[in-house]
Amino acid sequence: MFREEEQMYQISLILAVAPALWLLYYMYQLDEIEKEPIGLLAQLFILGAVSIVVAFILEKIGFSILNRYFDEDELISIVISNFFIIGVVEEMTKRFILKAVTWNHPAFDYCFDGVVYAVAVSLGFAALENLLYVHRLGIGVVPLRAVTAIPVHCITGIFMGHYYGLAKLYRERGNEEKKKSYLAKSYWIPVLLHGAYDFIASIGGWGIVVFWAFLIGLDVVAYFSVKRFSREDVTVKNGDTTQ
Repeated sequence: MFREEEQMYQISLILAVAPALWLLYYMYQLDEIEKEPIGLLAQLFILGAVSIVVAFILEKIGFSILNRYFDEDELISIVISNFFIIGVVEEMTKRFILKAVTWNHPAFDYCFDGVVYAVAVSLGFAALENLLYVHRLGIGVVPLRAVTAIPVHCITGIFMGHYYGLAKLYRERGNEEKKKSYLAKSYWIPVLLHGAYDFIASIGGWGIVVFWAFLIGLDVVAYFSVKRFSREDVTVKNGDTTQ
């Protein structure tokens, strides 16, 4: 009996991590010009997972302050918690790791590399978050989160990495203004997407229709966007861009 329970637990862990690993592999395959070092992607994935600890601490602090002034079911509290605590904190920790590890890395020589790196960090975060949900709520949460939370983390990573790659391109060109602009976009656009997802998910009731419409629309936009980002990839050293 104990062996069967142990096997079921191991299976649940594999199923919890599998969607994140599959999406990372898919993104790796889209990087057609020059594949990124597996060791670097593994490092980013692991650090992304570890960053959930920092995010958890910062979110606890944020929620403790928020709850002093607002009831948790007030609209303003829901907006602040989803956009200005969860969105801001989680994307900040992911972007911090992304920039600290890859900004000056010699392998970062094409714009699309930024997408692969950011997705690796985001999916590392999503994988450990999923493991924690499975440990707390059971394997039944795996199918739903495989088509909701994990893809959203991947999508925020796609757009973070796209603008991050453009920031690196313009840094190499010596355009400081555009570098700063794209670095800012690589942070606040994922924050807005993440916050919107969590906010709509927290509405409940009629909001479930809006939630699925938003999620499907986001999936479609991200799918065609990342295909275009891959197709239009340029080197950060001497490439051209119409952005």
